Amino acid sequence: MHKYKNKFILTFFFILLGLILGSKVHPKATPLSDWELNSDGYYYFVGSFPHDGFYHLISIPTEHESQELEYFEFETNTWKVVPPINSETGKGGNQVYISFFDMGYLNSLEISTSTSDQDKLTEETGVFPNRKLRYQSPDTLSPVINGETNYITNIDNPVSESQIRSGLHAFDNVDGHLDSTHFVLVSDNYTANQNTFGTYIIKYSVSDTAGNTSYVNVNVKVVDVIKPTITGTNSYEIVYNQVLDIETIKNNLTITDNYDTGLLPLLVSDTYSVNKAVVGSWIITYEAIDSSNNKSDLFTVAVNVIDNIKPVISGQNSYSTGTKVKLLESEIRAAITATDDYDGSLELELIYDDYTENHHLLGNYIIMYRATDSSNNFMNFQVNIHVTDDTPPEIFTNRYFINIDGALNYTLDEIIQHLVDTDQISAATLTNYDISSSNYYQAPGEYEVTLTKKASAPSELAENIVIKIKVFEQNELINPIDDQFNDKPRNPVVLIVIGVVIVGLAAVSIMLGITMKRRKKYKNN
Repeated sequence: MHKYKNKFILTFFFILLGLILGSKVHPKATPLSDWELNSDGYYYFVGSFPHDGFYHLISIPTEHESQELEYFEFETNTWKVVPPINSETGKGGNQVYISFFDMGYLNSLEISTSTSDQDKLTEETGVFPNRKLRYQSPDTLSPVINGETNYITNIDNPVSESQIRSGLHAFDNVDGHLDSTHFVLVSDNYTANQNTFGTYIIKYSVSDTAGNTSYVNVNVKVVDVIKPTITGTNSYEIVYNQVLDIETIKNNLTITDNYDTGLLPLLVSDTYSVNKAVVGSWIITYEAIDSSNNKSDLFTVAVNVIDNIKPVISGQNSYSTGTKVKLLESEIRAAITATDDYDGSLELELIYDDYTENHHLLGNYIIMYRATDSSNNFMNFQVNIHVTDDTPPEIFTNRYFINIDGALNYTLDEIIQHLVDTDQISAATLTNYDISSSNYYQAPGEYEVTLTKKASAPSELAENIVIKIKVFEQNELINPIDDQFNDKPRNPVVLIVIGVVIVGLAAVSIMLGITMKRRKKYKNN
């Protein structure tokens, strides 16, 4: 407690000493170097300051002595103009007195218009003199110009001078922001040439209220920014064996531009020329460039190379055959060829056939083929087949049937040889036949033997020969009326055999009669 009491007494003593000494003024030179110009257009006091508690006179530098001095009022936290203030102009003074006392743990700052406490303007403890005084920089600076100073304008829609001016503004250290209405046109080389390519200058000036003037040149470049347009035929169709001239395609294109005339289409790419004989869709691309190097959108031309030519089919298209000879579809197909100018050799497709299942029936039939190329072009080819009757009447020996006495015991070969001997069939004809079936047996009964034509035999011969055989019991008389075959006319050979048998029986009877008479006569003697 004693410690703080002593410190308070010492502090009070120095304050009292400062007040006593404060009655003495120590002038303080304030050169321009003790002031710092801030971005807000004010110079702030930043010089060193004695800490002795005496009053020191601070004044505006000689260079700017016409300006008024402002101090920071701590009580209101605002800037105030230093008195005396001129009643006519409202201008404040240009100097002030400052007393600053610093004891390390305690300091005090006073600002006054004199060395008297009655003229004290403001005071505060715990602060320093720096940046507590300021004055506005005298207006000797020209406005700083900002805004658009370079323009590129389209020749079709040029920007106007007023539009260019509206993009300008300036800032002045005193007057602050200066909008485009403060700018004055000095010279204009653009407006009269705004429809002609080139770069032109418009010159403007801007002044603040103090008459400080700045100038600016605005460069305006007139250009063409509109790209050309290509119109025309963009699609063609052509057969592969024909050629579409590239010049024809180009001549059917039209180029329009807002400035240039007579522009020609420029070839960018071409997939058609190397594929003009190949079926497909091929693209040719063009563009146009004007004198300002504006490039048009790419213009594509589609060339569709097509194949609309049907295949060609040739070969035998007519056949005549019999019911016994079947034509093979594969052999008929092999006699036909299908070709296409684009695809070459083509396969044949069977699309109709009413012959194969009816080959054994008389009539007219059709086999239809089709050839289709890769572009689905197709051609039909019709084969006409006429089926005729190629089967001669079968020869049956039941007109020449053979009746045999069982006692004769004929073999089959003997029976066939009998047919040759009696001229019912020739030996030469028999060489064309084989025995295909026989149930003949050397015993009484009815039998049938079938001879079938050999593959090498002439076509006009009958396919089959049937021999019917009837073998009787021994000595069985044949009653022609009850003939079981019931065939007419009768076979003359059989009649001969029957006659021979009857004659033989008659002869036997006569011989028996003569023998009996002789025996009787012998006995009588």
